[in-house]
Amino acid sequence: MPRLTRHNYLKLHYKLHVYWQNHQQLFSYLSSTEQYYLHDYFQLSKQLLAVELTKHRKLVTAERPSLPQQAGRALAKLEQHAKNYVADQPPAPGKRTVQRNKDSRITARSVVKPDFDARRYAELIFMFAKWRNDQ
Repeated sequence: MPRLTRHNYLKLHYKLHVYWQNHQQLFSYLSSTEQYYLHDYFQLSKQLLAVELTKHRKLVTAERPSLPQQAGRALAKLEQHAKNYVADQPPAPGKRTVQRNKDSRITARSVVKPDFDARRYAELIFMFAKWRNDQ
C-alpha cells in the first residue's frame, strides 16, 4: 500500500466522518480496539479543519509511531465490510418457527464513543440511584 499523503489523509478523514455520522453501526464490525485506532488517528467523530487535522496527524504519529499502521489495518477491514453493507435496505425477515434451534446464536456488537459524555454519565448515575431507591 502506498504511503498516506496529506491529501489522502484528509479525504479518508472526511469519508470516515460521513460514515460515523450516517452509518455508525458499520463500525460495530470492528473490535473496540480497532475502532479506537480509527478514532485516535483520523478523529472521525470531529469535524476539524485541514490545518487542525494535519497538526493532529503529526502529533499523534510522533507520540505513537505504530498508530498509522494499526489504523490502516482497521480501515481496510472497515472498507471490506462497507462493500457488503447496505444501510438503506432493511434486513431480510427470517423464517419464523415455533421451535427454537439449539444452535441459534445471538450476536451483539458494540460501537465505541470516543468522547466522554459527562451529561449522559450523570443521567446514568441518577437512573441507577433512582432504581436502587425504588428497590
